[in-house]
Amino acid sequence: MKQRLTMMLAMLLALMLAACSDDNEANDPVDGMKAVASKPSSSGDASPLLRYVPSDTPYVFASLEAMPEDEMEIMWKMAESSMATYQQGFDALRREEDVPAIVKAIVDELDGNMSREGLLNLGLAENGNFAVYGQGVFPVIRMSVDDASKMTAMFDRVMAKSDNMMTRATFDGMDYYRAEADGASILMSVQDDQVVMSLVPSMAVDSLLPSILGTVMPAKNISQSKRLEKANDELGLLPYGTMLIDTVQLAREVLQSDSPGSEVFAEPRTELSATCIDEFIEMAGVVPGLVYGFTGIDDDEVTQRGVIGVRSDIAGTMKNVMRAMPGLGTDNSGMFSFGMGFDIIKLKEFVTAQAQAIQNDPYQCDKLQDMNAHLDQMMAQVNQPLPPFVSNIYGLRVNLLGGNFDGPMPTDLRAMIMVGIDNPGMLLGMGAAMMPELAELELSNDGEPQPLPAGMIPIPLDSPHIAMMKHGLAISIGSGVQDDLQSFLDADVKSPAPFMSMAYSAEGIDMYLDKMYEMTAEYGESNSMVMPNMSEWLDHAETSLFISDRGIEMTSSTYLK
Repeated sequence: MKQRLTMMLAMLLALMLAACSDDNEANDPVDGMKAVASKPSSSGDASPLLRYVPSDTPYVFASLEAMPEDEMEIMWKMAESSMATYQQGFDALRREEDVPAIVKAIVDELDGNMSREGLLNLGLAENGNFAVYGQGVFPVIRMSVDDASKMTAMFDRVMAKSDNMMTRATFDGMDYYRAEADGASILMSVQDDQVVMSLVPSMAVDSLLPSILGTVMPAKNISQSKRLEKANDELGLLPYGTMLIDTVQLAREVLQSDSPGSEVFAEPRTELSATCIDEFIEMAGVVPGLVYGFTGIDDDEVTQRGVIGVRSDIAGTMKNVMRAMPGLGTDNSGMFSFGMGFDIIKLKEFVTAQAQAIQNDPYQCDKLQDMNAHLDQMMAQVNQPLPPFVSNIYGLRVNLLGGNFDGPMPTDLRAMIMVGIDNPGMLLGMGAAMMPELAELELSNDGEPQPLPAGMIPIPLDSPHIAMMKHGLAISIGSGVQDDLQSFLDADVKSPAPFMSMAYSAEGIDMYLDKMYEMTAEYGESNSMVMPNMSEWLDHAETSLFISDRGIEMTSSTYLK
């Protein structure tokens, strides 16, 4: 009950965060990246909300500029189905027993307002800025408001119906609201042209309150340091919502900082030696951070780009693991597609090198001695020789074209699967030794599909076929799908080649969400929320991952109807 209550109280924070996203230093992982944005990254003054954000915050998701009307219309089109999901969930939530009074009060206020017009009725700005950031490690949300009186009135109504779970107080001349549950506090304050909200441990409220409310400002703010502007310029991002995460600073806030709120970690720190703290921070530096944001927004497509930073010496060797897989990242015609390309020998060498580096300089922290021991076991396994056919495999592609997923088991499947392998005849020969029917196939390297003999596949599948070329084997399922098998097998290599790619259609994602919803119901999980119908606005989406000197780079495109 306590855990559920905390989650319920956090609902208002989550909804406000959803609303703001719909307007939608040395460790920065994109240092030196060239700009590729379709528009200038910043043409106006930075958001006034950024003066509250510490320059060394470990994470931030914020706008430098308010989103223009045309782009905002597109983002609202995408958000409408999610807003409807919240609205439909309110009725289901009311039917549940033992719903706390404050949750009922929040639902009463949000019911009927989960739309663009409704959120404006609550006082949010039509075209405002937002900032979600860490005050230390604790989250703070700031959003522009057009009518502070409406927002204040809403909080007052929630407080009046909260059964004393929410109170109002004044600190340094500034009014704020506080809601409590299970050792956590939600702090809220309406301040002229903005609303600020935060979720913090109750024991840290006194030390964090001045910085959260803004009565004490950061010694240097993120607007002064230009961290967001630099990231946008280097990665070519638009100024309407950029995410930065600094994992090293996050580790320092937990393990070393004496900033407000750090008393929460004081007792756990006593169990760690200085050596352990240094080594934990060093481990965080292996993946020093993330940068992500928009690169384009128009009526047909919304594009995003990001980098997961990886320590330079590791990223340099990671690139050797990649290998181009034909067709990877080029085919998004089905309900769902997924694939990856890799050199399994290089992957083994990479894992061995990283483990060997730790073995040569093992961790000294007493908390990490088990890791040292497990590395010895892992090295023994990694050093086992690979079977020849395994070492020849370099990739996989799966394209689910369609099917009936209404029952417990899918039927009428239509799909194609390709295994990238340098010597497909070897794999076929090994299969023929176990299944003599395979030896009867007259496969050649021309990609001509052949029907798989009946009984070879233990589950009933419609019209399975197989085809082979010198760089791989492919199987099709479904009548007529074999007609496309040769082109699927002989697809072009994308340039630059991703090491992993995924795409899905509106039909595919709706099917997946429906199935996840059914599974949670079967396991007794709450189903207060209804899955969004993304097919109202989504045609298809695709995401590809690449490896560079900076780490793992991501590109994502969402195609709109």
